[in-house]
Amino acid sequence: MQGLRRLCTPSGTLPGLGLALVGLVAAGVFLLALPPARAEHALKSRSFALTYATTIQAPAPDAAKLEFWIPLPQTGPGQTISDLQIESSCATTTEREAEYGNQVLHGLVDAPKGPVTVTLKLNVARTELLADVAAIAAAAEAKEDLGPLARFLQADRLGIIDDSLRSRAGDVTKGRAKTIEKARAIYDHVFDTMSYSKEGKGWGRGDVVYACTEKKGNCSDFHSLFISLARAAGIPARFEMGFPLPGDKTEGTIGGYHCWAQFYVAGAGWVPVDCSEARKHPELKEYYFGCLCQNRVQFSTGRDLRLAPPQRGEPVNFLIYPYVEADGKPYDGFEKTFSFRDLAAAPAAPAPVK
Repeated sequence: MQGLRRLCTPSGTLPGLGLALVGLVAAGVFLLALPPARAEHALKSRSFALTYATTIQAPAPDAAKLEFWIPLPQTGPGQTISDLQIESSCATTTEREAEYGNQVLHGLVDAPKGPVTVTLKLNVARTELLADVAAIAAAAEAKEDLGPLARFLQADRLGIIDDSLRSRAGDVTKGRAKTIEKARAIYDHVFDTMSYSKEGKGWGRGDVVYACTEKKGNCSDFHSLFISLARAAGIPARFEMGFPLPGDKTEGTIGGYHCWAQFYVAGAGWVPVDCSEARKHPELKEYYFGCLCQNRVQFSTGRDLRLAPPQRGEPVNFLIYPYVEADGKPYDGFEKTFSFRDLAAAPAAPAPVK
């Protein structure tokens, strides 16, 4: 994501785009309550065409099978996907993995002899997600069965929850009674203790041990720490992966992924946070607790993914780039490019709510 410093500075308004109420959680699709938008702030939106292109080189000449999975973005809260076109040099099918409901494009080539090309073209209408955290904090917290959200209280392979994390979460949230208060304490803690850095080795895997030890990393490291601390404090939290769009450009290439998190408040629903963007833009710290700007597109939810059909390799840490196997082993012989073009010019927007 180098060179995209302004990727999520909120800007631009396109009228007529409402928040979708369909969310993907666990194995199915069902309605989730969205926190109310802050009354004093008009939601901002952005519409753009997105191109996701992949070229997979043929593996060793004696390879018997080449198999790939590419994430497909879906309509959900704050996001509408339309006009999806799939151009592929081989046969593909659309599948859905069971745990989180992520949709993937799957391809299988027997005895591959040449490169495989796949291009996704789609339109995205993205609306700012803006929760009224003050109203949530002021209201009595509802009683709700969180059983369907059990997976979002469990550890991931690199998002550990051990005694040390539980103790740390307890210290950070001490004296806070409500979920929103505990989540804010964790958000502040991550902001205060982590620095955004892509230097050295170990960053970018969402490794909580690395984040705790080195106290730095990229968006995946920030949000893995936030999620593990939230879960350790008994707050369901989920990991969301996608792409950023620069807020000051109307077309161009996308250099890499961006991820963020959401935590769940009984009776109010999922509340978004973007800890790493807050750290990169401290003047927007208040905004990014409870808000996601419109300059992004979500592709997948969750970590440690077993794809559909299941891959033979280890669970996928998180899914945004193609996952490829040659004869059942992970294969990185592919190239990828991502680009966007706004479908309407975005007029100047007022500064976000502080």
